[in-house]
Amino acid sequence: MKKFLALAITMILVLSISAMALADYPDKGITAINPWGAGGGTDNCLRAFCLALEKQLGVTITVDNQTGAGGVIGHEAIADANPDGYTIGMITWELSSYGALDMSEYTYENYIPLCRVNTDAAAITVNTAWAKENNITDLASFIAYCKDHPGEVTMGGSSSGSVWHVAGGYLMNAAGIEIKMIA
Repeated sequence: MKKFLALAITMILVLSISAMALADYPDKGITAINPWGAGGGTDNCLRAFCLALEKQLGVTITVDNQTGAGGVIGHEAIADANPDGYTIGMITWELSSYGALDMSEYTYENYIPLCRVNTDAAAITVNTAWAKENNITDLASFIAYCKDHPGEVTMGGSSSGSVWHVAGGYLMNAAGIEIKMIA
């Protein structure tokens, strides 16, 4: 269970920067690359962060959602940005899976971390009526139900290989249960 409980998404803001005159920075708007779609969790966190940062820096920060290939396009765009300090970006947990999935050779080493913006712990939520009907009151009773009904419980989450899909896999392995994962 420790692996499952420790799994979390961490979104880290990164900066593409070289030796620049920090005294004059910034003297123009900044672009913030988001490797995920508009309106999602990462997008909402990044936009809130950018609004606060705009007030501190006195410049406009434009969020640029560069989506596709399971986040690879945006993550690579952040790493490949001109290192002038005017492009920042949000990297997410999925970056750590790209090498294992043969999707990209980029790793955390391609980025200069600026700050951690958000961490989301994995959670299981169930339908209240279903839980009451099946005597599900906590994680232990949920696991017991799954053991008694292998493959009957469905769990929704993100796409195959993404963070919540992996979290479901950790749960199944740690608890010795079989759940239908729905991407």
